[in-house]
Amino acid sequence: MKKKLIKHYKHLFTFGFSLLLLSIVLLLLRYYIYGFKGINELIKLKNKSYKN
Repeated sequence: MKKKLIKHYKHLFTFGFSLLLLSIVLLLLRYYIYGFKGINELIKLKNKSYKN
């Protein structure tokens, strides 16, 4: 009985971990895609402030 429970929790843990990993990867991808636009905007802002 105890071994069965441990196996079940192990399965849940791996499932939860993979979900967490997936969400992190998706977040990173989103930041990566939007990040380029954001970084370009930041560079433009910096250039403007340097000119002033």
